[in-house]
Amino acid sequence: RAARDPEKAEKPRRKEKDIENGTTPSETVTDTAVKLDEAPSELPPSAQGALQHKESEEKMNLESFLNYVAFNKKTQAPTPQVLDLSEASADRANAEAQMVLRGSMGFKRVDVAKDLFAQLDAASVDVSATTFTLMIEACVVARDLKSASDFLMKMEASGHSPNSELLDKVLDLYSNQKAQKEVSKADRVKEDPDAELDLEAIALTRQKLKSDAPIFVPSFGIPPPPPKPKPVEEDADE
Repeated sequence: RAARDPEKAEKPRRKEKDIENGTTPSETVTDTAVKLDEAPSELPPSAQGALQHKESEEKMNLESFLNYVAFNKKTQAPTPQVLDLSEASADRANAEAQMVLRGSMGFKRVDVAKDLFAQLDAASVDVSATTFTLMIEACVVARDLKSASDFLMKMEASGHSPNSELLDKVLDLYSNQKAQKEVSKADRVKEDPDAELDLEAIALTRQKLKSDAPIFVPSFGIPPPPPKPKPVEEDADE
């Protein structure tokens, strides 16, 4: 038994040498090939199909946006009729507008959203809730709070209710801009502490001014106006 033990210990060493020298037994190679064949791919076919569909959709949206911009630049019209709104149904017109809006998201083009709304409104096409949502999201991406608020009011006036996620985006933009203004104001006061006092003094002065106050006349340079003549009193005898 003691003599066989070194042989058992020698077998693993031989296998390691065979692997290093590239002389691995055929059984080991076959087993490895089987394991590689059995290994699953990175993505299942369904996931790969969904990914390809998403990439294709994004490409179509980008092409729609680029065509829209190219057409506007070529015609240089104030309100170009890019969409065939006279013949297209409301659903088709909204679908085309949505493709352009999705393609414009990465370019922060609020003017595109405004132009599309003007076209749809001029053609008496009812703007859908999805189209309004994309218009507002385009304004949020561009950090244009005023335009986002305007589209929100138009959306509600059209009878559509914005979802909570969209409202949260607009409120977040409002909060961020408000915080930035407060920080900027604090920085100005820090640089010039008397600036805020001067603004308060000007505000108080404006409050004290009255429309019926006497005309201010400087004490130099311009003579004061003559006094108003007193009314002549008639004699008591007359």
